[in-house]
Amino acid sequence: MDLNMDLTDWVSCDSHAVSWQTNADDNVARCFLEQAEGGLHNTVVGKFPAGFKLPPHPHPGGEEVFVLEGSFFDADGEYPAGSYLRLPRGWVHATETPGGCTLFVKVGQVPAEDSTRVHLASDDHDFKEVSPGLRRRVLHEFGDEQVFLIRFEPGATADHHVHTGGEELYIIEGDLADDRGHYTAGSWLRFPDGSAHTPHSPSGCLMFVKRGHLSGS
Repeated sequence: MDLNMDLTDWVSCDSHAVSWQTNADDNVARCFLEQAEGGLHNTVVGKFPAGFKLPPHPHPGGEEVFVLEGSFFDADGEYPAGSYLRLPRGWVHATETPGGCTLFVKVGQVPAEDSTRVHLASDDHDFKEVSPGLRRRVLHEFGDEQVFLIRFEPGATADHHVHTGGEELYIIEGDLADDRGHYTAGSWLRFPDGSAHTPHSPSGCLMFVKRGHLSGS
């Protein structure tokens, strides 16, 4: 059964306030934010226990990962908290997390034409000011799609803007508010193509943002 797969809908989901699913086979707790039947497209927060290992596995639709807590490894190295990893379609790797980790993961949503593997470590010095009180760190761009982190200083307000091509965001820390409501760390929001708002952050926040990938949805 599909979950939040009408991409023309506005969606808000607080991962701390919804049910998590724990797989008895691997003891991984997952909070599904959007999911297509069959699992080829999903957005999920996963809590992986210490010692978890996954044998070599393919990513037919690609994968994006942002490490929220802890770290994990594959043959190319370690990905500690704050790391962004993007794997193109068809990528195969094995992973493990000796100490456990919490990941924000997007499965099956990398364009077929984008063959770039991206790995960026946490770097607070790589944020650039985009307006008073707002700084952004670009993680990846392809076509109309932009992936970035954005940091709001306490009390900062972004300009009113239209989401051409749609936008989704995950609040890593702090809080955000707009005309629809107030959202805290762990919240995921999806804005369809053509929607608009004027967000501000009462106490400051850090967010993972993906923009421009929902055109024509």
